[in-house]
Amino acid sequence: MVFIETALLVIGLALLVKGADALIDASSKIARSFGISELIIGLTIVAFGTSFPELTVSSLAVAEGHAGISIGTILGSNILNICFIIAIIGFHTRYTFNDKKLLERDVVWLLVSAILFAATTLIGSVTRLLGLAFIALYAYYSFSIYRDFKKEEKTVSVKYLGTTWHDYAKLAISITVLYFGAKITVDNAILLSIMAGIPDWAIAATVIAIGTGLPEIVVSLVAIRRKQFSLSIGNIIGSNIFNILVVIGSVALIQPIPIALGTFAYDFLFLLITTVFVTVIVMRTWFHKTEALVAAVIYSLYILTLIARSLAV
Repeated sequence: MVFIETALLVIGLALLVKGADALIDASSKIARSFGISELIIGLTIVAFGTSFPELTVSSLAVAEGHAGISIGTILGSNILNICFIIAIIGFHTRYTFNDKKLLERDVVWLLVSAILFAATTLIGSVTRLLGLAFIALYAYYSFSIYRDFKKEEKTVSVKYLGTTWHDYAKLAISITVLYFGAKITVDNAILLSIMAGIPDWAIAATVIAIGTGLPEIVVSLVAIRRKQFSLSIGNIIGSNIFNILVVIGSVALIQPIPIALGTFAYDFLFLLITTVFVTVIVMRTWFHKTEALVAAVIYSLYILTLIARSLAV
């Protein structure tokens, strides 16, 4: 029995990765047809595409009465995103930010969104009103990106590329694949947690978070290989903001999300640590092997605390 559920979980995660990959390709090509820059694409279009697995998984999990999976997935994914990418880039090269002014704006938004998310533990849930406020904040954030893009458009020559109906068809198909991938993933993660006696939030913060975070990781690795470091960093920061403000906000509109501070205290602590860490790095304008090592240590400690807490349940 366990083998079947495990195999289906892997299939579900694979569908999420393939669906997100197709979504990123199609949406990026459509965005480039409007002459949008690399960093802006990373912060918005690619961030949306790579975060879509978290959105579908979280929505289905809450709808099926498993809020722990929703919260665990977002927390685990956001922590992984920052630590993994900082570690990979830092060990690869000494990176200096070329788009410091824009990234400073975005890490401030990331820090604010993380603090707001952590603050919801004080009232014990993300209500519909808070969900609406989160989405409104993201709308304003998107507007600020658009405003800066229009300023950039006046000073930088942008290249416009054409699109075909195939790109829009690919976009629609990828969203369908993501839905079914999320459904298979959530259902089998729940079954495995019941059979193994492991809390659903623990599986969500590790296995599902890694699975849904694969699109961000793959996109960022490809960007790093192409030396498109701005796209890589922009994707991670944009995805993490989207995960909190849009994913959590949208799910809360469907159904308020209960958050038990006793269950997620350490997760929120590590979320804030990693967010402050990347904020300091961006404000300093560069990072290298020392910061990469710190990122690797932070994530290792997070996984160790997850294992310890799971065994204690």
